[in-house]
Amino acid sequence: MMIVKRTFDHLPKSFRSEEKALLAKGINNWDSLMNLNTKEMVDLTKSGRTTLRNLKRLQCIAIFICRLNLLQEEASLLIHSGIASLEALRKLSPQELLIKTGRLERMLNIGRDPLVTLEKANNWIRAANQAKKELT
Repeated sequence: MMIVKRTFDHLPKSFRSEEKALLAKGINNWDSLMNLNTKEMVDLTKSGRTTLRNLKRLQCIAIFICRLNLLQEEASLLIHSGIASLEALRKLSPQELLIKTGRLERMLNIGRDPLVTLEKANNWIRAANQAKKELT
């Protein structure tokens, strides 16, 4: 299986400090961010306004992007809907996933069709279960 390096797409403003710190250390793709260990993340927080909390959020987004092949906006939607790990995603039913993500999208009042459909929810949960099998 070929590993594709997925570079960061412009991160939200709330992650600007983290993006600068990551790029300064030569970490410019989701795969590298996903593989950072805790010590490396703590080291990144020693300069500037970078926070461990935000780095961990970005790492969760990276895991969804790399393990489930999600788009950055889809992974961000999961994180901000309270689904912060593959394990949390695996435990949801497709309907529960639709409710959680739909609630956030309605609160944001984006005015577009929801990102998550029942089919997509099924596929993501199935992919999370498969990723769990591959990691064990």
